[in-house]
Amino acid sequence: MNIITVSNTKLTKEFCIQIGNIYISCGWGDIYKWQDIKKSIIKTDYCRFATDASGKPIGMLRAFSDMVFTTWLAELIVEKDSQKKGVGTALLEQFSENFEHTGIYLTPLKGTEGFFEKIGFTQKDMLLASSRRSLR
Repeated sequence: MNIITVSNTKLTKEFCIQIGNIYISCGWGDIYKWQDIKKSIIKTDYCRFATDASGKPIGMLRAFSDMVFTTWLAELIVEKDSQKKGVGTALLEQFSENFEHTGIYLTPLKGTEGFFEKIGFTQKDMLLASSRRSLR
């Protein structure tokens, strides 16, 4: 497994389709337009991918940051067949090192809190997670 950054020019249609397939494998939707995947990655402050030996993406971490005080972990996703093999841990550890100078906030999905706690993230009682689905 490699952890890579992909430049905008390397965000091919096939690569973006593979990212969409990761979402689908984890139950995060049924279909994604590759152009929307590309647009979301381009508009993200920090994005890293885990790839297998052939270069196919098997995981992704996206975050937003002001690069001074606050960083928000938006997504950490690993394809279903690659979970529990250290992919998510590797992505999260590299991310944590890159942003050790800021506070990092995240809202884990129910049932994944233990994963983040193993890496050193702790729940804070005074924070409340809220969400809203897309209106479209």
